[in-house]
Amino acid sequence: WEHIEKSLPYLKQIDIYGGEPFLVEKQWKILKRSIELGYSTNQILHFNTNATQFNPSHIEILKHFKKVLISLSIDGIGKRFEYQRHPAKWDLVENNIRKFLSLQDDNINVVACVTVNTLNVYYLEETLKHFRQIGLGYYINILHGPPHYNIKNISGEIKQQITEYYIPILARVSDPYMRERIQHVLDFMNTNPDYDNLPFQVCLDKFSTQYRIPEQTFNNLMNNLPGTWMPAKNEKGEKVAQELVFFYGIEGC
Repeated sequence: WEHIEKSLPYLKQIDIYGGEPFLVEKQWKILKRSIELGYSTNQILHFNTNATQFNPSHIEILKHFKKVLISLSIDGIGKRFEYQRHPAKWDLVENNIRKFLSLQDDNINVVACVTVNTLNVYYLEETLKHFRQIGLGYYINILHGPPHYNIKNISGEIKQQITEYYIPILARVSDPYMRERIQHVLDFMNTNPDYDNLPFQVCLDKFSTQYRIPEQTFNNLMNNLPGTWMPAKNEKGEKVAQELVFFYGIEGC
């Protein structure tokens, strides 16, 4: 922090990432110091935040800088957001998004950064349409690692299903930017791969040990997948137990 403060006279743009930057108190002291020394009016700030935090006192600080770009890292909406960002609550985050949007003026710009991965590639239209409805601009970021989240590593069969799912969506989308971004994602996903027959258990183990999400949240998410779920039946027409398998790529089935 001392090094940053000494560098203030020479800094033209400051990019602040997380963790969650709006929780880092020392950075606000540094930014206040830049204001006191008269450097802030020539400096551009860029924040990448998950929108779980909104502090009015921080906003007052930002108003003293030449330009401020706030990128809201939002990869889904509703329950899907809560699954990916557990334990964050969508209602709180959506309220904060609206607060951030209210700040937009000549020197503060707010956009969403959507990081596409194996958990949200099927739901881009839903998310992007919501952003459009509330007046939130966005840009697309594609996740490359870890490999089981990289959409290139989805099996060929599932890639085909995803691609076909988006064909009618792309045909009806009137927004050229949205259509272009979704097509870019599909092109990226389909550029590679040979990971069709790798074991799913590796990926499943990662989720069970690293991401202990409540079972009910997972069930709710799966119950709202597109399409129709039909119970499995035997030759007599009796319902039987069935196994649900998800593919997540190079470390998945």
